[in-house]
Amino acid sequence: MALFPVIIRIISKGNTMHRTRDCSLHHRFHLVTLAAVVTVFITADCSSSTEQEKNSDKDGGIDASTAEQNRGARIYATMAATHKVIVIDERSQTIIDSIAIGKGPAILLSTPDQKKLYSANWEDFTVSSIDVEASAASQITMPGRPYVIAMAPDGEHVYVGCASTPPEVSVIRTDTDTIDNHLEMSELPASIIVSPDGEILYIAMLHLSSDGPGTLQANSSTTGETVREPLTVGTSPAWITITPDGSKVYTLNFLSDDISVVDTESWTVEATIDTGSGSRGIIGAVTPDGSSLYVTNHGSGNFVEIDTATNRITKTIDVNGRPVGVCFNREGSRVYVTDLGPESLQGAADLNYLLTGVFTLPGNGQVSIFDTTSGERIGSEIGVDPGATSVVVIEPG
Repeated sequence: MALFPVIIRIISKGNTMHRTRDCSLHHRFHLVTLAAVVTVFITADCSSSTEQEKNSDKDGGIDASTAEQNRGARIYATMAATHKVIVIDERSQTIIDSIAIGKGPAILLSTPDQKKLYSANWEDFTVSSIDVEASAASQITMPGRPYVIAMAPDGEHVYVGCASTPPEVSVIRTDTDTIDNHLEMSELPASIIVSPDGEILYIAMLHLSSDGPGTLQANSSTTGETVREPLTVGTSPAWITITPDGSKVYTLNFLSDDISVVDTESWTVEATIDTGSGSRGIIGAVTPDGSSLYVTNHGSGNFVEIDTATNRITKTIDVNGRPVGVCFNREGSRVYVTDLGPESLQGAADLNYLLTGVFTLPGNGQVSIFDTTSGERIGSEIGVDPGATSVVVIEPG
């Protein structure tokens, strides 16, 4: 799954912002840049030993296939305030490791083979390349703040939406961790996701200089050339996601509190889903079987399940903090959600850290696991560092 930034315009006329050194905006406008993303990874947990492992160890160890079967799940989540990825053992729901990365990590995703993770770091304008086995990271310097990253389905490239001058999509080769292409854009790419065949980049544009709706466009992943004309969607489409078969793209429209459902073949908006006044949908992901879309509502402190066949909300689940990231296990039986912790619910959402890229949040964040059938929480909230942003789920085998 690709991950994408969220940029929020504050409607209040009292909140104006000067241009920052990483944006090529030459006037004041009423906005706050919000990009919160969340990614969770699940890999193997070797903490428990079976009797078979003990007996095999006496004979000089166990074979790789047996070891893989005996491993549990791990969750990797970015901590934006403390500049690291924490590793959680899902069985015990405890933190077992942490990996130092670049400053202000907002988005985390993995290669399809699960050997590497990549994080977009807002504070120091880097993308971290993380070796999962070694639990070590190196930083790739970007030409501007990397608001969004998206993974190619074959895992060979990472597409980075940069607030450079001019704005661009920087293309990183994952085998060398170097930038090998620059796709110039007319404005900051707010969110990016890649088509299942890897040929098309779906890109959301916010049109920051106006109070009007945003657009969704389709560009070649190799040349950057526009292949479908911009399509009008809701206001501030700060996150986009796609069905596994690529037939639908969903834009989460942060300021209009709704979701545009785009048919990629006819290139039309086939439906608009109302998520409620002040909901501020921030991250979305489609279940592996394509049956449901889950969206975290940063404003209303809950997440929703939407039936992709009917475009209707079927579940609303409250969390004890302003939620950000969401993802699933391989079967889609569990959903993982990160939130900013109970203190984040006190008063209106404070978006200043989203403007500056520097995370100085009160209180600790949380990671929670839910059963997708019942909607019930599995275990308790897992307390983590302040600024819990991105989460992705991967299982062994």
